[in-house]
Amino acid sequence: MNIDMKKTISFIFMVFGSLLLFAQTDYKTSTKNKDGFTIIYTITYTKPTTIYGSGSSEYKYGLLEEKTQKIVLPIIYKSVYTSYEDGLYIVQDESEKYGLYNAKTQAYLVVPSYNKIEAFTDGVSIVQKKAFVNGWNEYTYGAIDKIGKLIVPDTFTYLGNCRDGLMSFKQNGKYGYLDKQAKIVIPAMYERAENFANGLAPVQLDENSKYGYINKENKFVIEPKYVLAETFYEGYASVYASKKFYSMKAGNIN
Repeated sequence: MNIDMKKTISFIFMVFGSLLLFAQTDYKTSTKNKDGFTIIYTITYTKPTTIYGSGSSEYKYGLLEEKTQKIVLPIIYKSVYTSYEDGLYIVQDESEKYGLYNAKTQAYLVVPSYNKIEAFTDGVSIVQKKAFVNGWNEYTYGAIDKIGKLIVPDTFTYLGNCRDGLMSFKQNGKYGYLDKQAKIVIPAMYERAENFANGLAPVQLDENSKYGYINKENKFVIEPKYVLAETFYEGYASVYASKKFYSMKAGNIN
């Protein structure tokens, strides 16, 4: 059999196998999402090999378009879950790598290659890479947009979720903030730096300092006077004025 014939047969089997996957009907339904797609799955049970052993079950996931009842992502993945952007799903393949899939166009925006992809916030998703270096796992972070473009290089040792257009990042042991264009807006100068909300972010200058709230111009709007401060939510933030052992006196500010 010549090489061209082998390639033709391989292609036929690949296409036929794909058709079988998309035509599969023996599945169960899981989460029905508001964008018109439903996560579906199958379960394969394995019997115990000995009388003392226990069986196992393997789950595989895919996606179904509710309107057409068509499988738009074959049921072959270890996990599938919404990215909280319409039609965009985070999938994990057999090699445990994550990618970003557009269910509307039935195409990958990011092929499975990352160790982790987080749900979108403010139109941005944080991605994580893992590398085995000198006997240790090393993790680096970047950010992608809704078309799968890497907008922040995946070289940071830490990158927080995007809120109010800014993300916290870590550099030389300190935290700062950068924007969606990867431009540093606030330099890495804080011991701790939480997410922005309502134009303010709780920060701690060093480990002996108290928490206060800065604005996007890196100016303290609420002076450091709290032993702990949390991100604003719907106009309010929890703050802690003092602590004794494991208990803290708490309150809210607005």
